[in-house]
Amino acid sequence: LPGDVPLTVTLREGNLRCVTRTAPSCRIVLDGDPDAVISLARKLALAHPLAVPRVSLAAEARALAVGEAPQPRRTGVPTCAPGMTVSDALSHISGHLTDLILAWGDRVPSAETPEAVHQMRVATRRMRSALSVFGRVVAGPALDEASSELRALATRLGMARDWDVFLSGDGAAVAALFDGDARIASLLSAARRERAQAYAALRSWLASPSWRELGVSLAGLASLRPWQAIADELDPAMNTADLLVASFGPQEIRRRVRGMARAGEAFDTLDDEAFHGLRKRAKRLRYVTDFFAPVLQPKPTRRLLDRLAVLQEEMGRVNDAAVATHLMEALTRSGGASWAGGVVAGYLAARSAKGRARSADAWAKFAKLDPP
Repeated sequence: LPGDVPLTVTLREGNLRCVTRTAPSCRIVLDGDPDAVISLARKLALAHPLAVPRVSLAAEARALAVGEAPQPRRTGVPTCAPGMTVSDALSHISGHLTDLILAWGDRVPSAETPEAVHQMRVATRRMRSALSVFGRVVAGPALDEASSELRALATRLGMARDWDVFLSGDGAAVAALFDGDARIASLLSAARRERAQAYAALRSWLASPSWRELGVSLAGLASLRPWQAIADELDPAMNTADLLVASFGPQEIRRRVRGMARAGEAFDTLDDEAFHGLRKRAKRLRYVTDFFAPVLQPKPTRRLLDRLAVLQEEMGRVNDAAVATHLMEALTRSGGASWAGGVVAGYLAARSAKGRARSADAWAKFAKLDPP
């Protein structure tokens, strides 16, 4: 442990009972210096099959009493309350999203549909956006490390999700246009094999100690607030962790809206890289606006979210086509049918051109908005 800092370790082990039902229960509780707690918790998660509890002990007991599976602690989108400080808001939002990431991660191995991977990926993206926006006013190695680990998780989820999107979208559309063509069918079979391999790799990782360690790291952000100790050492006038979100939120939204406006000034001439960058800005702005919605003017905020949703959807379709093009290139390089790959590439190019035009219309409407 860092500096041999003393910790209190409490083991709570026994059985929950309700009339004729019983269930084993075990909790390990660590108390002490935040850095030392996280360090020991991560080591335990790596060495033993221990993980962050998905629900409270009380929720476990209630579920046993009513004969149902415990429900996730949180659902939906986390938002800031007007009286929260930046530190409070980051703790609340990171805790909410950690619960969602862990809960959906539990469902991936047995899921029969792509929904679990999709929802887990969205929660991961929101978490990365939260660390980005609040990382402007609080700091620390724990935040940097969490950002890096979440980026790696997003990559793992993306490898599976990209094949889901292609097979249920553009792949299905091409299959319908060329119904009965053996070459197209062969290409899509190869795509399904790639998807199966991506899911197998994801499930294998979710069964590994690394997944348990990540859960501990993310839970530590919310419960231990490692950034607070750094902020408390600063001069009170420089302690931005205690800044109210009612002040910080509107300023951050205005800053991001204006940054998007500058990035999209010549929207019709954006190359693929700049277009992709602007799409990511729109996605992050939408997530951040959701976080701060309770401290913003309601009507302008709703207009902003509505227009961002349309812009993100249209630009997302163009991005889906670009991702699918790369997937097809990888398939044909690995021995897939070049004719079928060319057919799909042509279809994607045509759809991308139409998507660009629709995106331009959505951008024109967005650009007229004033930030709330």
